[in-house]
Amino acid sequence: MADLCAGFSVLLDRHVIDKTGIAGRFNINLDLTAEDRELLNRPRSLPALSDPTAPANPPEPSPIVSALIIAVKKLGLKLAPAKGPGEFLVIDHVERPSGN
Repeated sequence: MADLCAGFSVLLDRHVIDKTGIAGRFNINLDLTAEDRELLNRPRSLPALSDPTAPANPPEPSPIVSALIIAVKKLGLKLAPAKGPGEFLVIDHVERPSGN
């Protein structure tokens, strides 16, 4: 599960934390339905950039992210956004290097 979370973290560009308590390694075979395959193969539209004042539409997920979301649902897992503690690097002062 840790590897799955690490993969999701990279693809979703946010930390994914394993709260399942499931340990070990698994081989997962995922049978996709025709509806799932249609979702993965449909053309994606790019957001319109012609009107900068228009509200931004959330971008459609990539086929890889869509496939992972389908896999999570079929495995009975749940991805849920949450807030929690994190590690941050704070720079509170910057100086130019001396001319030495």
